[in-house]
Amino acid sequence: MLVYTLATTWSQERKTVTGRKDEENTLNQLYCLIGLFIDSNNEEIIVDTANGRVIKWDRGASNGTIVTGFELLTSVIVDRKGTLSITDGPSSEDYRIIRWQKEATSD
Repeated sequence: MLVYTLATTWSQERKTVTGRKDEENTLNQLYCLIGLFIDSNNEEIIVDTANGRVIKWDRGASNGTIVTGFELLTSVIVDRKGTLSITDGPSSEDYRIIRWQKEATSD
């Protein structure tokens, strides 16, 4: 487990991993990011709300992979067992938490 304190510092160099150049929904662009989670494999799980999808972004990749898609995603978390949980809400009128076990092939 990593422990950060008030004395922890980071490099002043930064790198854009992915971003938005326009309103396209290609797998190398994101639009209206709401949430980010980094799993134990250092893969980034990103809630791309305006495109209605969760994207997994492997370190060093030039494109993401769609994990799932829903109308209005609001947050994401992956637990220690690799279970993916997302919330979708208010405009979908469902207000739900959706959960998938790691390596699941269907809902």
